[in-house]
Amino acid sequence: MSLALIELNDAEITVSIDGDLVSRHPGTAVILPQNLITGQQAHKLARLQPRLRKNRFWDQLSTEPMPDATALIRHHADLAFKQLEALWNEVSHRADGIIIALPSSFSKDDLGLILGMCQAGQIPVRSMVDLALLTASSVPIHNTAFYLDISLHRTVLTEIRAGVALTRGESHALSDSGLFRIMERCANALADQFIQTNRFDPLHEANTEQVLFDQLEGWLNDPDRNTEQLISVQMQQTSYSCTATLEQLSTACSDLYPTLIQGIRNLSQGNNQLLVSHRMMRVPGLAASLALLPDTEIIYLDETASRSSFVAIEEEIFRDQDKVSFVTTLPVQRRQIKRPEGADAAPGDKSDQATHMLSGHVAYSLVKSLPQLKKLLGTQINLEVTDQGDARLTPVQGTAVRLNKQPLITSSILNAGDIVETNGQTYILITAR
Repeated sequence: MSLALIELNDAEITVSIDGDLVSRHPGTAVILPQNLITGQQAHKLARLQPRLRKNRFWDQLSTEPMPDATALIRHHADLAFKQLEALWNEVSHRADGIIIALPSSFSKDDLGLILGMCQAGQIPVRSMVDLALLTASSVPIHNTAFYLDISLHRTVLTEIRAGVALTRGESHALSDSGLFRIMERCANALADQFIQTNRFDPLHEANTEQVLFDQLEGWLNDPDRNTEQLISVQMQQTSYSCTATLEQLSTACSDLYPTLIQGIRNLSQGNNQLLVSHRMMRVPGLAASLALLPDTEIIYLDETASRSSFVAIEEEIFRDQDKVSFVTTLPVQRRQIKRPEGADAAPGDKSDQATHMLSGHVAYSLVKSLPQLKKLLGTQINLEVTDQGDARLTPVQGTAVRLNKQPLITSSILNAGDIVETNGQTYILITAR
């Protein structure tokens, strides 16, 4: 069976198997007197039952008692557990385990709580991976990139470093404004227009408020959206409508952009790639602001980026793990290496396939002398040659192995020029012609 990937961004928690989307749910819950509803079903009731709505439990994950706790739900961790359990139940008949991709804003305590939930609910989590890193690995990265993403209640910029491996660096919260606040602003702008043109306030009644938000989200969530959209709301026997524009919504959010742009400029300092998640593109007017960033290559990622990356590395990284780990380093695929024009190839960044490993003054063939090489390297690492003739080095957990001066965290393909250090010995990969 397959592994299911759960991406825990509460703006839209997605579940996929083999790269195919299974379901999509916001991190929303509605606590009814005798029942708890989560995900899409709760989202459809969120404006109808605002006092019963909860949507900060992933952003503020804890076991601190809630003011309105019930016998069923005591704290945010209970809400998160119920939603995680529901997500697993959707795919338990098709998957033998889950991989959880977490936003960079999650703390170590959050990871521990989530792992505890999985153990308590007998949810077979196999590994966790940083969501920014996983998504960024879908595109070619040179030197340093920054991944910009948004959740319900915050906007985050994460550094991604490319070298021997792809590594997540520091993560910074640029703003405490997420999609929830942005949608509120856009809805208020539309309500003002309804009042001016129809003398009708769609936010005055819960039913019409829910209809307004549903249409607004449907419009902004469409990557191919029109610049204008007819919004219609019916109250009793009367239908009200107005034509909304993206320019109008951009104006409603305009004071949020300077903080984001200044934060990106201060942290990236130019001459970098900026990877923009598909969730960020729901923010009206953002693309125009990002275009003003100097010396920045902007790459807009679609919603399949993280899923396609997971499929590409699933067997290599996430299978056959003897314990749950949190992956913040991924191997660099050869197709990812993008060298500036005119630059010479550096050690560890060569396209030539390694054929021999040099130990002292002796060159051992990776094919003919593989048993000898394995004996030389010892039990701390596993050296193998793939069907394509590539040498792959895999560390044993808990051991200290360095590749090109960096700790070897995950399985990596070796190239000519790579330097391996283990047990006080140094080995160099070469190509014999």
